[in-house]
Amino acid sequence: MSDEEIIESGFEQRLLGILGGTLLSIAEAMGSIVILTRQTIYWLKSAERHTVMEQVVAMGVDSIPVTMLTSLFTGMVLALQTGFSFRKVFNEPLYVGTVVGLSLVKELGPVLTAIVVAVASGPRSRPNWGP
Repeated sequence: MSDEEIIESGFEQRLLGILGGTLLSIAEAMGSIVILTRQTIYWLKSAERHTVMEQVVAMGVDSIPVTMLTSLFTGMVLALQTGFSFRKVFNEPLYVGTVVGLSLVKELGPVLTAIVVAVASGPRSRPNWGP
C-alpha cells in the first residue's frame, strides 16, 4: 500500500481531544480538592480548638430543634395535600404514609435541613461587629 491509499479520518485527533479534555478537567478538580484540604488542615492547626468546637456545636447540635420542627410541619402539610390528592384521584388514601415518608427522607429532608442549618447558624458564625 502506498501513502496515497491511506485515508486519514481524524479519529485519533478527536479521541485525544475528548480524552485529553476530560483528563484535564479531572486533574483540575483533584488539584482544587487537594488545595482546599491543605488550607483546611492549615486553618485547623492555627485555630483554637475550643473556638472550633463551639462553632461546630452551634451550627450542628443547636440547629436540631428548629430542623425537627420544620420537618414536622412540612410533613403534616405534605400528608394533608397527598391524602387529598390520593382521595380525589385514586379514591383510596392507602399509601399516603409511605409516599410522605419517602419523599421527606429522600427529597425534602436534605434540602430543608441545609436551609434551616444555614439560616440558623449564619448569625452565630459571623464576628461581633460594633458595640
